Amino acid sequence: MKRKTQEFSNTVIQMYQIEMLSTPEIAKRIGCAKATCARILKREGIALRHRHELRTHYTGAPRKYSLDESYFDAVDTEEKAYWLGFLSADGSVTKQKVISLALAIVDRSHVEKFAVAVGSTSPVKITAPKISFIGSQKIATGEIAALRLNSSKMTRALRELGLHSNKTYDLQPWQGREDLMRHYWRGMVDGDGWVRKMKNGNWAIGLVGTLPIVQGFISFAKTVCGARVTPYQSGNVWTVQFAGMEHVGHLVNALYGQSCVALERKKVVAFDLLSMPIKKRFRRELSNKELADDYLAGISVMMLAKKHGLSHPTICQRLEKAGVQRRGRLECQQVRRQREQELRNAIQGNR
Repeated sequence: MKRKTQEFSNTVIQMYQIEMLSTPEIAKRIGCAKATCARILKREGIALRHRHELRTHYTGAPRKYSLDESYFDAVDTEEKAYWLGFLSADGSVTKQKVISLALAIVDRSHVEKFAVAVGSTSPVKITAPKISFIGSQKIATGEIAALRLNSSKMTRALRELGLHSNKTYDLQPWQGREDLMRHYWRGMVDGDGWVRKMKNGNWAIGLVGTLPIVQGFISFAKTVCGARVTPYQSGNVWTVQFAGMEHVGHLVNALYGQSCVALERKKVVAFDLLSMPIKKRFRRELSNKELADDYLAGISVMMLAKKHGLSHPTICQRLEKAGVQRRGRLECQQVRRQREQELRNAIQGNR
């Protein structure tokens, strides 16, 4: 067959469009260079397909494990928003077009949930414990449950959503539908955050990440419970934590209440808080005037926080709203001495 004839070109076009063969397969069948096939198709105005588009029609070696490569093409469900947040925190997307998720063996079931969500039959592999060194510091890691997915299409979709190989230092928060953002942030907290009860009996919820990530979480929390906190930097990462029954209760309820997917061990802790009696979890509305009266009577900010189960910054904010000028350290000491003297005088008078 002469390669310059129209019949030859028609054969190449038919194999490419009707039989859905790739240019290397066509070249092998008819005995020409694959560049020749590509040149003919371009000359006829036919757009060449990407490799991921050929995968479902590829007649050579098929994909070993199934995978829904279009899973993240549109983040439009609770489940997708959650896994996007969780991968942003604990997953990785490499330059070799590999998506990986590796968690401690105790969270193996969560890795398996992710595999089911993206339609993957790839096995979750368990790596043995190992010991590594960072300088002179010895670091021991336990067993790890890991899942690796090879997909250029899914990798491309995740990169468009902000995930890439250097996300540790410049990850930006996802800007999605308002009704899906609580699921995205639950994924972030499950991956790089915490929900816990502190020694003083109060609850805390926090998150570490890049500055844009923690600022985004603060903005989300402000719309939920009105809390205002300031993040702080530790090394290359930023940290934010919310404390106190009132704010944490509302925030945890927004994140974990009526959710279909979450990290099981953190969900248990969250439900411990949510299952508490309302009178213990959310205190009655405390007016700023009551706080101001107690403060002007000589009670310190620390004692007010302990008395009402609120955080120190919350007490300060409410006093500021009430127009109360804070006492300095020396003035606090004078007030304390005055109260102690009044108490001694009262005791002596009773005698």
